[in-house]
Amino acid sequence: MIKLIKAHLASLLIFLIIPANAHALEDDNLEYKKWYVESIGDYKAKHLGHAKFENGKITGVSTCNIFYGIYELKGGSDIQFFRIGVGAYDTKAICKVGNKMELEEKFIEGLEQVKTYKIEEDKLTLFENDGKEFTKFYLKKKK
Repeated sequence: MIKLIKAHLASLLIFLIIPANAHALEDDNLEYKKWYVESIGDYKAKHLGHAKFENGKITGVSTCNIFYGIYELKGGSDIQFFRIGVGAYDTKAICKVGNKMELEEKFIEGLEQVKTYKIEEDKLTLFENDGKEFTKFYLKKKK
């Protein structure tokens, strides 16, 4: 348990010291918005979590816990995620319900396999290396 905590702290420190200009800002439609997870693979449901993309850093809540990492826009629709970590969030009971923990693991592990993205209207879709849809996000409509 101590090793796990140390590993998370080390990841968090690396995340915090990465310079804000570690990526090229190429798509202002992606950044500075709160994207809500609509689906992970074939699983579709509300309240799967959310993500924010800001200055080369991704943060959010996966199905159970907070997550963080680094992303780089590579030009066109290419994107790369790395150093994805998970931090404790005060909702561990939710992880015990249904398949939330399994979905979280799939989401966290899968982010680093994402190679491209597409934005259409209020939808953001991330695709795996083979072109298969990995996850889809949506923006909440303002009332």
